Amino acid sequence: MIAPFFGDVHKAVLLADMMPAREEPWRFVDVSIPIQSTDGQVQGVLGAHLNWDWAEQLSSEVLRPQLKQHPVEALIIDDEGAVLMGPSSLTHATLPIKPPIIASTEPNSFVITWPDEGEFLCAQIVSSGFERLTGFQWRILIRQSVSDAFGEIQRLQGEILLWGLLFGLLFIALVWSASTWITKPLSLLSQSSARFTKERSLTPPPQALYREGVNLAESFSAMMEDITSHERELTRLNQSLEQRVQQRTEELSGTLKVLGGSERKLKTITDSLPVLVAYADSQERYQFNNAVYKRWFNLEPQDLHGRTIAEILGEDKYAEARPHIQKALAGQQVCFENYQTLGDHQQYYEINYIPDRNSHGEVCGFFIMISDITERKEHEKGLRWQLQHDHLTGAPNRQGLKTLLELAVKHAGRSHTGIAIMFLDLDHFKAINDTYGHDAGDILLRVTADRLMMTVRKTDSIARIAGDEFVIVLEAVAHPMQDAAYIAGKIHTALQEPVALGDGRRIKITASIGVAVAMGERNLTPDTLVARADEAMYQAKRQGRNAFVVLEMDSLKAT
Repeated sequence: MIAPFFGDVHKAVLLADMMPAREEPWRFVDVSIPIQSTDGQVQGVLGAHLNWDWAEQLSSEVLRPQLKQHPVEALIIDDEGAVLMGPSSLTHATLPIKPPIIASTEPNSFVITWPDEGEFLCAQIVSSGFERLTGFQWRILIRQSVSDAFGEIQRLQGEILLWGLLFGLLFIALVWSASTWITKPLSLLSQSSARFTKERSLTPPPQALYREGVNLAESFSAMMEDITSHERELTRLNQSLEQRVQQRTEELSGTLKVLGGSERKLKTITDSLPVLVAYADSQERYQFNNAVYKRWFNLEPQDLHGRTIAEILGEDKYAEARPHIQKALAGQQVCFENYQTLGDHQQYYEINYIPDRNSHGEVCGFFIMISDITERKEHEKGLRWQLQHDHLTGAPNRQGLKTLLELAVKHAGRSHTGIAIMFLDLDHFKAINDTYGHDAGDILLRVTADRLMMTVRKTDSIARIAGDEFVIVLEAVAHPMQDAAYIAGKIHTALQEPVALGDGRRIKITASIGVAVAMGERNLTPDTLVARADEAMYQAKRQGRNAFVVLEMDSLKAT
């Protein structure tokens, strides 16, 4: 033994026979302390048995008088759940409840039901020992019945609820009184409005005791006066309008008589227009067709009279026109384009449906005007081609390349196939222009474009974006790195053959090619691909020109 020892509380076994007999068993706490010499050697042990009655007496004299001031009880429990000290009904017995197990020495509290006693608010703390001596894991448990612990709070809650109810009733009474005071002028104002609507009689607005009510009453009075004034003005205008309508009707009647005599002249005019003119009633039956139907479609106008549009157009064409016809019969003017294939070319038309209304404003039919816009469409197509193609080589220009790249990148993403972008720059092209002239340079560019078209696949595209710079788009590439390198090699071989300038001179050209490759499932953009191909092209130039470099999108390693 090298340190003092304190034993837990236990019943006397050997000493019981030596001690005076009593009803409660004797309990002791064992204490032993080593006796050491001056050089630290253990010479013996001093031991003692402390009677637990000492702790009971200390509790009776010190702790219980304090607890009597409050309706609470204190218990000391060992680590096996036995009650070491507490009420006589629980002493020497096992605790009838299982309080929460805590690992720290911090106090905790809880509410728990004790058998045959009811609910108690409890607090417990675990002993922590003293200096080097570890504790016995005793727990001090303080309990108080819930009714005693929370009785004052419950009483306070009842008072708060009662006062809240009283104040609520008082507030409702005040709000009801205030709302009656506020809404009474509004109710009178509403009655005055109803009387004005029904009888058109102006009555003084109700008086209010607050500023907003006064303003509202004055505004309402001014509004009623304005309405009365406007009604008088509308009555005067209506009378004037009726007179003007009658006068205009008489004028139109005379005009119709004149027009009726000119029907033959109007038909002559419509037959001479380069436009199909027709009229269909609400049942979609032709009532008029001009002579242009004969010239364009070899259809006699008189043969069309009374036949439906569906009969003339056929099932497919009528299905296309039907939504527009329904809009026209609903009163909406419609304009749309359509086309018809004639032989090996297409004829384009602009079609207008104009609703016809009777004197009651109801749609009773619609006018049909069809113009031939084929020439305009062809002109627009030519303009679009010029905007997106290089006039020298016929290849797509920078604008056309943008469209090609967007479509190619989308296709690669959908099909999860490879894509490659080649950026080609002719070596020393400026020197060739300066030496042989710009006409020779133009010939060289056209030949380069032709050789590129013959070298790449039919599914690939080339574009001339500026000067001597070309871009080739390779789609649906199964093995991007290998296939791109193979096609770049073919292009180098094709460009090796000298170019005849037409005056007996022949020149040989080379090119530096940069290639960017990627798989379609990556998040690609056209600008990123072109920029990476341009970077690869400059690497080829730094290698001495007449070379090609292939770069993957995720790597700068060249092959």
